[in-house]
Amino acid sequence: MERFPKEEYIRVDATHFKSPVVPLSVAIYKEDDKYYYAWTEKHIPELDAAELARRGTTTPTPQAARKTPVAPRGLSPNIKPKKRVAALFGAKQEDSVVS
Repeated sequence: MERFPKEEYIRVDATHFKSPVVPLSVAIYKEDDKYYYAWTEKHIPELDAAELARRGTTTPTPQAARKTPVAPRGLSPNIKPKKRVAALFGAKQEDSVVS
């Protein structure tokens, strides 16, 4: 059983209340002057695994989202960057000729 302060939640009807942020309503198990009480199920991992084994199913392993590889951006052939800026982007620096 979990308690929720009445001042932070909105009563929907005689048997339900909800959060102002989450649109789902929760059944009221009990209430008093300051709190709504709601019954929450406690899951025991061993019992959940035994139930899944009894059904013959397994819990799916979460997969990370695959990202599309992006080619590195090179210098545009239309732009003539200064030598220092070109060096930052990996361009070869020409040896300066002293005359």
